[in-house]
Amino acid sequence: MIQRPDLFRCGVSVCGPSLLLTLVEAFPAYHKPLLQWVKTKVGDWDEYPERLDAVSPIHEVDKIRSPMLIAQGTNDPRVKVEESLRIVQAMRENSESVTYVEFPDEGHGLQKPENQMAFNALVELFLAKNLGGRFQPPTSEEEALLDQYSRAYE
Repeated sequence: MIQRPDLFRCGVSVCGPSLLLTLVEAFPAYHKPLLQWVKTKVGDWDEYPERLDAVSPIHEVDKIRSPMLIAQGTNDPRVKVEESLRIVQAMRENSESVTYVEFPDEGHGLQKPENQMAFNALVELFLAKNLGGRFQPPTSEEEALLDQYSRAYE
């Protein structure tokens, strides 16, 4: 959505990082071997944090030209809610359509089946609206969850 804005008609992000340094600093100890490998590809952010900051999506949100659906778990230890909300706010300031839904009982990713189903219903509606095609309306339970959890900015 940032690197090739004319290629996509819409986008969906689930726990998508906006500040990469925050993301890598929050990884648990058991991910450290993977992070060492990532450092060989991106560079040492402990020594040069500005490199990782420079390629963080929050600094290029003005390039997004298509509607986005952004989902976030309130208790996400890796991708902070405040950072997702910065992307949402920046998109609003650029007059881009963005729908934000925050799941207060989730962390990094959607684990609870009822949240997964509600989010899938929302994705289906979002894609039908932006790409055309059929969709199955959300059940009353899914709709109630989405009403409770969403902060829609459209």
